[in-house]
Amino acid sequence: MNLSIAEGIYIMFCASIKEMSDLRLEQVTEDLILKWRDAIKDALRINFKVEFAMEHLKKVARAYIGLMEHRKLMDNMASRISNLEAQPSDGKAEHSEIPEMFKEYMDAAEEFTGKAVSSGMF
Repeated sequence: MNLSIAEGIYIMFCASIKEMSDLRLEQVTEDLILKWRDAIKDALRINFKVEFAMEHLKKVARAYIGLMEHRKLMDNMASRISNLEAQPSDGKAEHSEIPEMFKEYMDAAEEFTGKAVSSGMF
């Protein structure tokens, strides 16, 4: 492999790790996750030993999904509660439970609360 290509891939990989250390989960976007994935995959393709970074990125992606689902769920619940308050019923408790299927993702999001998304990678 051309040394300059390998150097470029190494720089992009390092830049991705640096970017992860500068951001909190609340600042992460789907585009960033995809950009980081591409940099890691490029490094893997030229046999850099960066499997740890891909495993960590999967953890970040689960946390991101958990955070997004939590936000949607909270928005949805707020809307439902408003509707329920307009109706005399005991349905509020039923609608305040968080679906079990999102628990794994929300737990992953909690792990990054107040920390850079690179936390726990090394």
